[in-house]
Amino acid sequence: MGNYLNPGNEKFRRMIQSEIYVDKTGMIKYTNSVLDTAQNYVCVSRPRRFGKSMAANMLTAYYSRGCDSKKLFHSFEIAKDKDFEKYLNQYNTIFLNMQEFLSRSYNVEKLIERVKKLVIRDLKMEYPEVDYFDDTDLIESMQDVYAQTQCPFVVIIDEWDCIFREYKKDKEAQEKYLDFLRDLLKDKACIYLSYMTGILPIKKYGTHSALNMFDEFSMINPGPLACYVGFTEKEVEKLCKQYGMDMEEVKNWYDGYSFDGVPSVYSPRSVVNSMRFQKISNYWNQTETFEALQVYIDMNFEHLKDDVLSQAKLNPDFFVMPCNTAHYFYDDLAALTDVPFLHMMRIAVHKFVDDFPKEEKIGLIATEGSIYDHLYVDELERVGKKVELGGPEIQPMVNELIYSDIKEKGIVDHDLYHKILKTMHDKYGCNVILLGCTELSLAQEKAPDHPYNVIDPQSIIADVSIELALKIRNGMDPKEATAKYMYK
Repeated sequence: MGNYLNPGNEKFRRMIQSEIYVDKTGMIKYTNSVLDTAQNYVCVSRPRRFGKSMAANMLTAYYSRGCDSKKLFHSFEIAKDKDFEKYLNQYNTIFLNMQEFLSRSYNVEKLIERVKKLVIRDLKMEYPEVDYFDDTDLIESMQDVYAQTQCPFVVIIDEWDCIFREYKKDKEAQEKYLDFLRDLLKDKACIYLSYMTGILPIKKYGTHSALNMFDEFSMINPGPLACYVGFTEKEVEKLCKQYGMDMEEVKNWYDGYSFDGVPSVYSPRSVVNSMRFQKISNYWNQTETFEALQVYIDMNFEHLKDDVLSQAKLNPDFFVMPCNTAHYFYDDLAALTDVPFLHMMRIAVHKFVDDFPKEEKIGLIATEGSIYDHLYVDELERVGKKVELGGPEIQPMVNELIYSDIKEKGIVDHDLYHKILKTMHDKYGCNVILLGCTELSLAQEKAPDHPYNVIDPQSIIADVSIELALKIRNGMDPKEATAKYMYK
């Protein structure tokens, strides 16, 4: 039993010993069905707290030759399947958590090197009798093991996408990583199953075809894995009865998704915490990465791409995208068409430069997702301006205003909004404050009675759109009209 090759089942054992464990072992029937087929490349992309790592640990416990997991699974759904024991603990299983490797590496090259060295070490310890052609080459070593033992591999990769979150602007690093995964996984007879899980969709990186062999099961298209995305209604009803919670109230709060054949899917973290703590609350968006993931939860590049291409057929004069987070995909979307595509963030930043030429910095309040992805920071630094995000007290107030008040209750807390602006102005010296979220634009609309200077991208893009529409209506060519706002 190694650290990465054929690990034990301790992580899965810990899961099922928890106060609340909902049986999702039925998912194994699907992975068993694609073993040693052309469909043996599976990628599951979901937000955090939706059981991705739990599923990866479950699969590891089931397939790994480094343990005996029959007793752990005997009371769960998969044990009733006729093929349960056929595949149980029969494979050389490699489990890699890429986030752990990244945290111990200085760059992508070091990460790849570390993965290779550690897995090869496990291979040589497990199979010292194998005649390795090149014991520094991971792929060759795996093939040597398979050739001499006829025991195939299952490769399970958790947090596969951490590189893209950490090096989101470094295309070279991304491609090196993708090439590594392709060389490791693609068209290898020794690998019977490749299972990856992460937050980001593979299709976002479709311009680089390294991983085009994977079937992706996302929050948008979960396919046959829909009932394993979160908790189903029956599962939540059972928990509510067990813990004496009001099912209707739980449903109102946590029934957030609907798929074909599975009309109600609940956030696992939220449901579990509401049961454990006997309290309905906003548990999910209290995680550190909720807002950072909002980009990938709320929208899908492929759908945005389809929208742009379909709208382009109508020959519009220009495109406007009145959403901050969607600008993560701006370059990819703008490249799809010759129609002028306005960049709302860029226009807002230049408005700040024009209206406040003497200001060297601007305060930014936004979702953690927008801040995490540097969506405004990059634009401001491009024009030579500094960004002030405020201290640790700012973001909780912004989150409360956006999520607890506006999104959940449909109200604008006048006093809270003004308190945020006042703190940014008085404590952090921001003479101008940028509202980097649609909900903050609504707050400004409903509570404009304050003395502070704000840059409101939503309002600005609306004014620009009206200005351009009037010019074009009066006969100006659309490309000529939009030229002044097509900042590079």
